[in-house]
Parts: sequence; C-alpha cells; structure tokens
Amino acid sequence: MNDVKSLVDLHVEARHWEEAFSLVEEHPQFKVAIYMPYATWLAENDRFDEAQKAFHQAGRSDHAARVLEQLLRNAVNEKRFGDASYYYWVLAKQCLENAKDNVLDSSLGQEMVDKFTEYHLKADIYHVYSAIQKYIVRLQ
Repeated sequence: MNDVKSLVDLHVEARHWEEAFSLVEEHPQFKVAIYMPYATWLAENDRFDEAQKAFHQAGRSDHAARVLEQLLRNAVNEKRFGDASYYYWVLAKQCLENAKDNVLDSSLGQEMVDKFTEYHLKADIYHVYSAIQKYIVRLQ
C-alpha cells in the first residue's frame, strides 16, 4: 500500500496524469490524492471547464462550484452571454443533482430546488440576451 502511495505521489509530482489515472482504477482510495492536484493544475493552466469536472471527480463539489461561479462572472463581465447561459445551466443541473442526493434532508433539498429554479431562469435569460446581442452587433 505504501509503495502505491509513493507511486501516486511520484506521478502527481511529475504531472504524469494518465499514469496516475490508471492507478486510480486499481486503487480508488487515491482518487482525491490524484484529482485534487490535477484539478488545481488544470485551473492554473486556464483549463477551467476541465478543472471544474476534475474537482467533481475528487468529490469536491464546493471547489467545482467556485470555479464555475468564477467562469460565470468572467463570461458576464466579458459579455460572453452564451457562455454565461451555459454556466448557469450547468449550475442548475448540479443543484438538481444535489437535491436528488439530499432527498432525506428536506430543507437542503428544497434549497437546491430553489437554486435550480433561479439558475435555470438565469440560463434562459442569458440565452435570449445572447441572441439579442448578436442581432444588435450585426446591425451595427
């Protein structure tokens, strides 16, 4: 077991991600030890969509949500409303999954359903706004 841990550490430190992922298949207890540094590396290399997914694979949905919220803020600030719509849709989908996972905790489940409704509406609004913006830009 200790040899596997050393091998995992070696692959992570060397950024040999494919080799590290193959170890996770045989030793799932090292999933967090591999996917957290991988997600961080992705984020540091401006691969935020992939980083968000890797944080989920590491079981850190809180980190994944923060990355997604940052992507969302950047998209709105840069007037990339189609991307903002997509990120709100992803957030809405995640809230629905969280609601399903927390079906026994009715207050948390209801909070996730409420957030789903809010994010889904915002996704629709940004989607429409993206079309309007493209139309206005074409007229100019």
